[in-house]
Amino acid sequence: MPKKLMVILSIIAVLIFFYGDIVYGQEKITLKVNDQIITEDLSYKIIDDNILIPLDIITDNLDLRVRFFRSIDTWQLENDDKEIKLRIGDRNLQVNNSVIEMPAATRLVNGQVMVPLNPIGDALGLLIRADAEGRTLHILDRTSSLDSIGHLSNESYEGIKVKVSKEVDYSVKTLKDPYRLVIDLDETTIYEEIEKIDLESDLIRDVRVSQLNSSTSRVVLDLFSNLDYSVEETKEEDGYAFIVKVSPIIKDIVYNEERFNIYPTSPIKDFELKYLTDPSRAVIDLKNTAIEKSRSIDIDNKVIERARISQYETDPDNIVRAVLDLKDDIKVRVVNNKKFLTIIPVKSSLVDIEYDDSRRELAFELTEEVKPRIIPLEKGSRLIFDFPFTKREINKDLISLNNDFINSIRISQFTDDTTRVVLDMVSLSSYDLKWEDNTLLFRPDNRLVDAELKAKEEGVDLNLSLSDEVSYGVYKLPNPNRLIVDIFDAIVQEDQVRGFEEIEVVNSARVSQYTNNPKQVRVVLDLIDDVEFEVLSEDLTKDIQVSFDTKSRLVERRKKQDIFEEKVIVIDPGHGGSDPGAIGFTGLLEKEVALDISLILQDLLEDAGATVFMTRKGDYFVDLEDRAKLTNSIEPDIFISVHANSHPERRHKGTETYVKRNPDNESLLLANLIQSYKVENLATVDRGVKHNNLYVLNHIDVPSVLSEIAFLSNPEDEALLRSRSFRKKAAMSLYKGIKDYFEYN
Repeated sequence: MPKKLMVILSIIAVLIFFYGDIVYGQEKITLKVNDQIITEDLSYKIIDDNILIPLDIITDNLDLRVRFFRSIDTWQLENDDKEIKLRIGDRNLQVNNSVIEMPAATRLVNGQVMVPLNPIGDALGLLIRADAEGRTLHILDRTSSLDSIGHLSNESYEGIKVKVSKEVDYSVKTLKDPYRLVIDLDETTIYEEIEKIDLESDLIRDVRVSQLNSSTSRVVLDLFSNLDYSVEETKEEDGYAFIVKVSPIIKDIVYNEERFNIYPTSPIKDFELKYLTDPSRAVIDLKNTAIEKSRSIDIDNKVIERARISQYETDPDNIVRAVLDLKDDIKVRVVNNKKFLTIIPVKSSLVDIEYDDSRRELAFELTEEVKPRIIPLEKGSRLIFDFPFTKREINKDLISLNNDFINSIRISQFTDDTTRVVLDMVSLSSYDLKWEDNTLLFRPDNRLVDAELKAKEEGVDLNLSLSDEVSYGVYKLPNPNRLIVDIFDAIVQEDQVRGFEEIEVVNSARVSQYTNNPKQVRVVLDLIDDVEFEVLSEDLTKDIQVSFDTKSRLVERRKKQDIFEEKVIVIDPGHGGSDPGAIGFTGLLEKEVALDISLILQDLLEDAGATVFMTRKGDYFVDLEDRAKLTNSIEPDIFISVHANSHPERRHKGTETYVKRNPDNESLLLANLIQSYKVENLATVDRGVKHNNLYVLNHIDVPSVLSEIAFLSNPEDEALLRSRSFRKKAAMSLYKGIKDYFEYN
């Protein structure tokens, strides 16, 4: 609590007003110190319009240290932060190291030391108040000031902030007819007029302040309706604050005709809708809202099985959670009608279906996003899409495509509220689905459609044909000798790939679906001896070509040294562990993206013969200093740091690469090569090579770059970063830039 309190009333003017007749009529005055009666017959004197009272009244009843210096007729009064000195017959008052002139001198009257009350009180930080009607003089030394009141409103809560000069006790009570919230602040005084709050609120009608008594200030919130409240106390640099938060109360929940209505006492300002699976649920979090008792309603219609609502959080803010147990993977819409919230199943229309041959992508255009039920039928190689709560508005009954994947598309209104789309496929295979706004994009998985071994005079060729371009890796394994081709983001139906011909240097060959998540095809050739191989196809292609032969047959023919031999590379996946890095709109974390791309890059580089060190191999935290120390201890040829970008404005997107300020020529070359391949292969916005003062680049002694793949803060870029195929393309772009760098050096 502050030591100095302002004198809020001109004591002189008040005393003259009601003491004028006392001077002459000698009427009694009561003195209270800190609300305790000291005397009902105060001895006082008025000189030159100033009231003087006995010094011992102040020193005996307040927490002061008193000394008297007889030789100089000087009194010294001290509290925790003030030291004042006064002399009988002298108007000068020494306060710490300053001297002020009082309007009247200290006097000796009938053996009593009489002092001017107003300047002494001001110097000691006392509050002096006069009650004319009760003929009472108040002296207070323990009071806080009510400084300001402000309105707070955000997506999490609404309320007021009451600012006082120091911490005080308080009490809160609710009243009705009309509804009010009353906050009484003990030992608090309103010194100056509190500025009126300009309210724009559906919860608080008005805020009023008043001085309830000499030591209690009252704040009243006039409410539009019954509300829940909480009070948060916080210490600030220049005082203390009470945050009074108010929340609407859920008073009723009604289900009627496929509508779930929630009725609050006042409008709900904000809510968040999300979905959970296994089992399927819609979750609606009502922010800054309270409920007195949890409820559950059994509905059991075609869509909703049960509804539950409860107080999900009270700290730091009130959140009520409504959960709908859904019978299918449908969506719901939440409509805020101010007086109540309505939750209804989403109803949609299928307005168009288009096929993009260049992207091998089928687009279902709807008016609202609804999750279809998908049924594969092996007989006839059909894939059925049933869209619930969807009307057919597309005029076509049949769309003929006759391409490598889909023969035709049939559309019908299967039931009153279900639209059915049947894809007559060339063959059933797995697929990817994703939503862009209200359009569902269907893309059949890339398939390995043919595999061939072919002997020729110069060696053996392995040819692998796919339905679309892929990234891949080729490497050898010893004991026994094997040549491996891993094809990423692809599937294989083994009965649709013809068998390999017998080749002299190959004992056996096989093709398999190596993993399903992620989708990866593996081709394995069991060899009679160690081989040397050469990849003839592009890094991203639909026709993979690998030429190989045993070392003994290649000794005279091939002596070219691999460019990655004896190369040492450090890959630095950004962030990790407790440091998530940037966070995308859908919750995608930078640390996950950086690690995944870095691990793919590690595999590509090691397959090419490089020695690779990682600053982290899992989800754990490594600080920047340790990353730099590790790299410098290894003394690699280059250092690559992998990140995903972010910006407060979500319009920013694209790819960029960083080097340190005043970089060496090798770092600039590496950065420009990597940036060029990223822009070319990822089809992202080219933001160029940039110079920046980044710790890891500044503290590493070898050519080094920091690669920002794309922006997590941009919804389009985040969707790309979530894609496994995009991450592999990113890793391949980094690999190609590194490869060209070593060829130039």
